[in-house]
Amino acid sequence: MRKGCSVDKTLVFIDGVYLYRLAKLFYTEGKFSFVQFALKIAESLDLSCEKVFVYYGASSQSKVGTRIIEEKAGISGNDKVKLIVRSGLMISKKRKLAEKGVDTLLTMDLMLEPFKENVKKIIVVTGDSDFVPVLDYVRSKGVKITLCSTIHTAEPLLKACDRHLMLNDSVFNEVPPKAEPRENPVLLRMKRHLSRLSRLPRLLSSHKINYKQEVLEILGEKPYNQSGIAKRISKKYAVDAQEAKSLVHKTLLELLKEGKIMKGGQNQEKDELGNPVINYRLVDKVHS
Repeated sequence: MRKGCSVDKTLVFIDGVYLYRLAKLFYTEGKFSFVQFALKIAESLDLSCEKVFVYYGASSQSKVGTRIIEEKAGISGNDKVKLIVRSGLMISKKRKLAEKGVDTLLTMDLMLEPFKENVKKIIVVTGDSDFVPVLDYVRSKGVKITLCSTIHTAEPLLKACDRHLMLNDSVFNEVPPKAEPRENPVLLRMKRHLSRLSRLPRLLSSHKINYKQEVLEILGEKPYNQSGIAKRISKKYAVDAQEAKSLVHKTLLELLKEGKIMKGGQNQEKDELGNPVINYRLVDKVHS
C-alpha cells in the first residue's frame, strides 16, 4: 500500500465455497484464512478493508463451514476488520445436498451494503455468472467493482466489473497479486479460440485410432469393462479420457451388432449411477 496517500474504504464479498475450493488447490501455507486473503487483496489495490462478507450453504460439519466458524470465533476481538458470515440452507435433492438461498443473500448485500457504508469500491470473489444483473446495477450507481476469479470466468461476468484479478497460486501465496483492467472482449475471445486450437492436435489424434482393432486386442487378453478399455486407450495414445470413453462405447455397440463380442457378466463394481459394471469378451474366446 502506498504511504502518504489517502486510502479508500472497501467491502469484500466472498463466495465461500468457491474460494475454499480454490484455496485447497493453490494454498500451501497452513490453514487458509478468508480474512487474511481479503486483506491481502485489498492492500494490493491500495484499499482499506472494512468488512468481509463470506457466504456458504454448507452445513457447519462440512470443511468449509468448519473453517468459517473457526475463523469467526478467532477474530471476535479484532476491531480492524469485521467478518460477517451468511449461511444459506442445505436441501436434500435426489439423494444429494444442494445449496439454497446463498446467491440471494449475496445479491441482497451487494445491493445494500456499499450504499449503507458509503463505499465507492468493492471486491467480489466469485465465478458465478448469475450475479451479472446485480453487478451491473451496482456499477450503474457509481460503485467500482474488482472481480477475483479464475481464468475460466465467463465473459458476461468479466464485462460486469471494472477490473479483474486472476486467482492462481501466486495470489494465494507470497507473490503480491496485481489486478488488471478488464480485458478487451475481442482479445479475450481470440485467446479462447487459440486455447481451443492448441488442443486440436490431441483431439484429431483420437480419430486416427482404429478403435475396433484396439478393443478387440484388449478383449483378446481378458474380459474388460467399457471404462477399463477407455482408460487403456487414453493412456496409450494420450487422448482425452471422455473422448476415448465415448468412442469406446460406440465401438462396443458396433462389435456387439456384428457378433464379434458379447457381454460377459457383471462385476462387483458399480458405476456412477450405482448400476453394475458389465464386462465384455470375445465370442471366439467363449467358444474355444
